[in-house]
Amino acid sequence: MGPLQNDQKAALKLLASQYLGQRKMEEALVILRFLIDHAPGDAATSIALAYAQIEIQRYEEALATLSQLKDSEQQTVHLLRGKALLQLGLNPEAESAFAAFRALRAAKAQVSR
Repeated sequence: MGPLQNDQKAALKLLASQYLGQRKMEEALVILRFLIDHAPGDAATSIALAYAQIEIQRYEEALATLSQLKDSEQQTVHLLRGKALLQLGLNPEAESAFAAFRALRAAKAQVSR
């Protein structure tokens, strides 16, 4: 299979979003993994995948997915990382991730003023 066209990516993202909204995480996982394999480099897709992995208690997988975005300035990456770490009982690491989330949120609030 060749590279995905933009309209194909958009359709798959929409379908994955619908599955996430309907709490059909396993179905969403299949589509999100396909997107990452065939159209890598989209942080939003990786974030959605990590969210789905956390929702079905695949915390280690979520951390692996998020590790590709570890230098991200996106608040959601740090929030999800904190949630996964907390569920694994890694409280100091979770607190660090939540602190990064709060710092980015505060910085964004300052810019918005």
